[in-house]
Amino acid sequence: MDDQKPLNPQAPDPNQQTPPQPSVIPAEQFFQPSVAPAPVPNDSVVQPTAAAPQVIAPQKNVTQPDVAPQPTSSEPQVAASPQPINAQPEQPIFGGQVPPAAQPTATTPSENQTDVLGIISIVLFFVFSLAGFIVGIVGIRRAKKRGYKPTLSIIGTVLNGLVFLLIIPIMLVLILTTFNGVQTKARDTERQTDINGIHAQVEAYYAQKGVYPLLSELNDSSWRQTNMAGFDNARLTDPRNQTESTLKSVPTVGYYSYQVYEVDNVTPCTIASKCATYTLTALLDSTINGSSTFTKTSLN
Repeated sequence: MDDQKPLNPQAPDPNQQTPPQPSVIPAEQFFQPSVAPAPVPNDSVVQPTAAAPQVIAPQKNVTQPDVAPQPTSSEPQVAASPQPINAQPEQPIFGGQVPPAAQPTATTPSENQTDVLGIISIVLFFVFSLAGFIVGIVGIRRAKKRGYKPTLSIIGTVLNGLVFLLIIPIMLVLILTTFNGVQTKARDTERQTDINGIHAQVEAYYAQKGVYPLLSELNDSSWRQTNMAGFDNARLTDPRNQTESTLKSVPTVGYYSYQVYEVDNVTPCTIASKCATYTLTALLDSTINGSSTFTKTSLN
């Protein structure tokens, strides 16, 4: 039985060991270092037996494809996926409820917010009512817009409104009265100055002539220019009457009066040589020392 040979001489002997065949890489693949070798189907590759050693050509210039390094940590690494901006938070594991994300809402006005403009309006009531009235109105509109109570602004506006309706007219009357009083005092002061000026000129004439001039002579501008050098014609004009420079024989509103008498101080003088006394009078708008007139009499 041992001397029998196989019927097929070309069939390999199962008891005979096949010498290992060297594995040779083609030259074209060897000189392409940046390209990885193409995979070959498994069924077309001859797998050597476990005992057969393989001879592999040196792989100096062959570049292997880059492989991302694997994490060395013992715990599994999970890549974080980008979350969308409007993504809702996940529900807790133990069944608790997560409150929804806060949405931007309009600021709710506080009813206890201080009405600053109302305070300013009230303060300005004592300083300048017009500004306080305007600020009060602005404060009411602002309070309605922001939703808080405009109590102080209303108070300030009402107070300043009362000022305009009641106090302002009274103040205007007082101002006008004061202004008129100042003007009246100024006019009366001017009248006193004018009478004193005329009195000085008439006394100077008496010192030269020994008699006082007639009323007609004082009202004559040519005569005054000749006999009373330096006489100020404006002295003859009352502040209420800026058009006429004329003296009257009796006190008259808007005019000065010059009453000249004879020696008896009663008879009106009509002859220049007999004029011995006179009285200059100005009617005042107010009273001076309890009198509504200002008078100057002759010194002789």
